[in-house]
Amino acid sequence: MHQRTISLKKTIAIANLISLASTSIIAADAAQAEGVTASQVVSKTLSTRQPLSSKASPLMHFDHSYKLFAHDLALYVKNGLVDYARWQRKQGNLDKFLKQIDDLSPIAYDGFTEAQKKAFWINAYNALTIKSVLQHYPIHGNLAYYPPNSFRQIPNGWETLEFNIMDNKFTLYSIEHDELRRGFRDPRVHFAVVCAAMGSGRLPSVPYSSDPTRLDQQLENSTRQFLQNPANVSFDAKSNELRVSKIFNWFTLDFACKAGFGKTKFPPPKDQDIIATYISLYQNQPLQQELTKAVKAGNLEVSFLPYDWALNELPR
Repeated sequence: MHQRTISLKKTIAIANLISLASTSIIAADAAQAEGVTASQVVSKTLSTRQPLSSKASPLMHFDHSYKLFAHDLALYVKNGLVDYARWQRKQGNLDKFLKQIDDLSPIAYDGFTEAQKKAFWINAYNALTIKSVLQHYPIHGNLAYYPPNSFRQIPNGWETLEFNIMDNKFTLYSIEHDELRRGFRDPRVHFAVVCAAMGSGRLPSVPYSSDPTRLDQQLENSTRQFLQNPANVSFDAKSNELRVSKIFNWFTLDFACKAGFGKTKFPPPKDQDIIATYISLYQNQPLQQELTKAVKAGNLEVSFLPYDWALNELPR
């Protein structure tokens, strides 16, 4: 699940774009599409041609206030949990918002600021995850390894189900790993994208903002909220055991740069040092000191908590 794959459809789509490119530079770049996100290829190609979309008039002016999504989040999200039962009965605003992200012109997207792009993909991921749940709600699965109501009970919910964004096909997997993780290298997105699970970050009742200052505050708040939750992080000073969310096991290297291990060193840092150092950035001073002491002493033990895949549903 955590190694990058490109679907056949995505490969064909990129190949078609390459064939339509009008310059050899674009073709050369697109030939390395394994390291290029789909939206970047689309934007680069369309910058020299008319939009390939079948739509008569692609959306050039995007609502960066996310008014439609904001309306529903305020109605159906409380304390980070979602009232899927009520939301399922009235999905008009959500569908209109998803139509906006599909109608958006890649040329218009290419003119977004970095903060606008980051907010766009976070909000798109969260909205599409919600839509996936609503399409299958109530979830009653029988896979033995997950709770019956888990998003994981939706067959290939991340890897295969495709959604339209800028008139191209994306999966939740490609949004998270290609657009967000590789596109921005900001580890805080791990606590902003909400995979409809109790083990993920809490869904805010407002969208992520396109304003860079506000977006940074929101990402900091989401990260701090997650890392200060004893269900996700706990430390036993007597045994020097740090117990942390499974997210840090899946994506350890994503946290290395922000933890101060960005430059190549020998010997390379241990995973537990990266994890403890990053987590300490969001803890109170006494815990920061304890973690720093354990890292320096070299006797820190890190274990990973079971990930809670139960649906992040508001109790009824």
